[in-house]
Amino acid sequence: MQKVIKFNIDQIYTFRAKLIELAEKYETFLLLDSCPDKKNFFPFGRFDMLAGIGSVEDYSHSAQYSDLSFIESINKNWILGHISYNYKNQTIGYTINDNINHIGFQNFYFFKPRFLIKLCGREVELQYSPETEINQLKYVIDTLTSITLIKKKETYSHIEIDFIKKSEYINVIHQLQKHIARGNVYELNYCIDFHATNACIDPYNLYLELTQISPAPFSAFYKQKDKFCISASPERFIQKNGKKIISQPIKGTAARADNPTKDGEIKEELLANDKERAENIMITDLVRNDMAVFAEKKSVKVDELCQCYSFEHVHQLISTISCNVKDETSFNDIINAVFPMGSMTGAPKFNAVKYSDEFEAFNRGLYSGAIGYIDPDMNFDFNVVIRSILYNSTNKHLSIPAGSGITAQSIPENEYDECITKVKALINLINKQEPQFNSGQ
Repeated sequence: MQKVIKFNIDQIYTFRAKLIELAEKYETFLLLDSCPDKKNFFPFGRFDMLAGIGSVEDYSHSAQYSDLSFIESINKNWILGHISYNYKNQTIGYTINDNINHIGFQNFYFFKPRFLIKLCGREVELQYSPETEINQLKYVIDTLTSITLIKKKETYSHIEIDFIKKSEYINVIHQLQKHIARGNVYELNYCIDFHATNACIDPYNLYLELTQISPAPFSAFYKQKDKFCISASPERFIQKNGKKIISQPIKGTAARADNPTKDGEIKEELLANDKERAENIMITDLVRNDMAVFAEKKSVKVDELCQCYSFEHVHQLISTISCNVKDETSFNDIINAVFPMGSMTGAPKFNAVKYSDEFEAFNRGLYSGAIGYIDPDMNFDFNVVIRSILYNSTNKHLSIPAGSGITAQSIPENEYDECITKVKALINLINKQEPQFNSGQ
């Protein structure tokens, strides 16, 4: 039986900073952060923040745990972790991507946290086991309740970001559109990697800065030994709360303008854009079909279709699909039906994934996978890993992938510009200056 301590906080940013300070001391750490100090984005969330600090037990992809069917048997407590995009080979059938996984996140990894932190409003709930050493507990409590922030000396150097040339990108899109014209696939999410080698960054400070310049409802700071994910994700993959399941795929993006009048015009143009709406509707139908596998009869419905939500740097079209889950449906059953998420694959799903694997010049790894939690009652919530900086502090490899939905109506130059829009704020954050993209080559 877990023990519980409760206390109140004054400043959310300070509390977040103290959590990140603890992350430096533990090999395993996950903060799920809705950025409540900046904006309340969506309904349905159960917490403003949820953090797992340290690990008392790990569960990763191995001969012992080849799929996620073990979850119910070990889930007598909270577990947190991730499902990598590469887990698609388990759920939809094997497709080949021979590119190196430079960051190194496994196909899946979950852990029982040593300390679990929930933030709702200004109330903090700290859960820990009775066997916890008193010195460790005291250290965590003292850190979280201290009002003093450790001032760090920032040392940044310019990091050269490599990515596909515009001419090469356009050539790939033309090849993909040939497959679309033949009817092999209707839509697919083609992704490119903005990456750097021998990159030295401070992932802890970067996350704190990211929550200020690009707050998002499904942000996360994830550390697994030397691997980091610094995420400002705006997208929920899937949530279960009681019998209800919801998914909120994003399809349709437009860069925001500083001028309010122009920004409003851009928003209206996105809402009226036939190509963007068609993408969103196609993926909404895909999600509905995926959910039908485990949904109670006639319970699948579209709560919102192509609703426009505005974030710091972009407007997005988001649809909300829900259902009631059948009794005796396991977590593994649900993930097998819906993973990988349609917004990051396309339709039909297997062919879209197959062509993405064939044409993408990198291994997605954790990107377009999911990070989240499962509680003792088998409720869960997972994001989509997009708008994220992925980093391996041992080999110094840094990756900032981005993608867009390709259809027969896609204009390759516009899709390339959309990818630039999605990574611009992240690269700007790393280099502390406006990134310069040579898109004419």
